[in-house]
Amino acid sequence: MHELTRLTSDERRRLVTDFITSLTATTQVAATAAAALRTAVPDLPEDPSHAQLAAWVELAELMGDTDFRARVAHATLPPSDEDALPGVAPHTAADLVRFARQTVTPAIEAQTDPHSEQAAAVVETVVSRFATALARPADPELRAWMAQQFEQGHDPLVERYWRLVWTVNDWHVLPGHLPFQPWLVTALRGRRADEQAIH
Repeated sequence: MHELTRLTSDERRRLVTDFITSLTATTQVAATAAAALRTAVPDLPEDPSHAQLAAWVELAELMGDTDFRARVAHATLPPSDEDALPGVAPHTAADLVRFARQTVTPAIEAQTDPHSEQAAAVVETVVSRFATALARPADPELRAWMAQQFEQGHDPLVERYWRLVWTVNDWHVLPGHLPFQPWLVTALRGRRADEQAIH
């Protein structure tokens, strides 16, 4: 049995509190992240399932990892829709990000391969909307810019933290609440080179 599973409830609570408190003492970005983390504190039940125990161990190890703490302290959590596209007017950015999420989510839920022809059609719809709204041509340059923005707005390790919290707390994960950025970034960057060579 992992030693982290032997902690008392008070010890577990102290570990989480120390992790969050350590963030508030660094930067303003970190203080904002800490405030968000306080809204969903992991709380292992008295009789946890194997999945909850495994998630707690991974979560505790993450919270004790200095690299992870640094990432949370120096990188914003996924920005709000209004702030997700630097240089774009907030109202326009919010509309575009909302459209991208709504368009991409069904493909993700259907487990569509982001390298597939079906994904290409979805991405074409999103790119066309961005091109029109930003008065830019729907070319590879726009796609590269979009991929960069959505990639910067998502940290997979922070996402992993939240998924673990959901598991520990036995919260139902709604597909629409899962991040859409990784799938869209992959799809924007096109099909694999070996597949392109065949066509």
